[in-house]
Amino acid sequence: MNEFDRERLLKRFENGERHISFRYWTRTATFEPMLAEDHMALYRDAETGDVIAVNYVLDRTEHYRLEEKERALEKSNQEYIKLLEEEKKHTAIIEKLTQELRNELDWFSVSIPGGVKISNDDPTYSFKYVSEQFANMLGYNTPEELIEAGQGSILGLAHPEDITRGLADALDQYTRSDHYATIYRIRCKDGTYKYIEDRGQKVRKPDGTVEHWNLMLDKNDFMIKSIALESEKKANQSKSAFLSRMSHDMRTPLNGITGLLKINENHFDDIDLVKEKIPVKETWAPVSISLWKSGTFAADIFKHLWQLYQI
Repeated sequence: MNEFDRERLLKRFENGERHISFRYWTRTATFEPMLAEDHMALYRDAETGDVIAVNYVLDRTEHYRLEEKERALEKSNQEYIKLLEEEKKHTAIIEKLTQELRNELDWFSVSIPGGVKISNDDPTYSFKYVSEQFANMLGYNTPEELIEAGQGSILGLAHPEDITRGLADALDQYTRSDHYATIYRIRCKDGTYKYIEDRGQKVRKPDGTVEHWNLMLDKNDFMIKSIALESEKKANQSKSAFLSRMSHDMRTPLNGITGLLKINENHFDDIDLVKEKIPVKETWAPVSISLWKSGTFAADIFKHLWQLYQI
């Protein structure tokens, strides 16, 4: 070792150094590695003039190992700090891309006749994104207000009578394809319910997660008019059935009466025939004529009414 070179030590002594220390690896008596720290005190003997070196050696193995651990920990901390900085950069990039995506979704939702929502693939289809247009369509000021009103899920806003039917319809359509279209009622901010058409698309992302992208269209006026038209159609069918039965029930006896009176009119000189068909007395002749005229008039009225109804 250079530290033990005699010429080097003398030179250092001549240069004024009186204490020299250095480290080196050696082995113990049991051949275990040991880091030795050698301290050498140099002085000149007054009698002989020789340079004397006095050494004492310290075992610095554990101290060295602790220093190595500290250096490794410091390096690890520096790497961790670096990773944190990288993560912050990546998070900032993701947040920027997410905001850009939201801006694009907002722009897209503005350009279509309705609103947009994105739901997670969980049992309640919890909201992941709600457009401002969808919230405004139901009377809410902000998407956050709508999400809070629905307790984070579309199920919290759907009409209780429509949840099972609308959800079952959507799930049934999902068994055949990745999209569906169904109509159900959603609660507005003022407590009323509005019919909306929910057009859903199942989206599978690259990481394997599934989301449900939905176009929400306002179908309230259409559904109200359709329901009113259907009610009117049913009412007309009932009226038609009633008039048909009434016409049949009224015309049949009237036709019988007028027919018998017609026999009486046309065969008044055939007493046997008239008596066979109608038990008429001679004093009933004016009455028979009056009945025949009234019956004919009433039958004509029902006939004309039926023709007008058919028109």
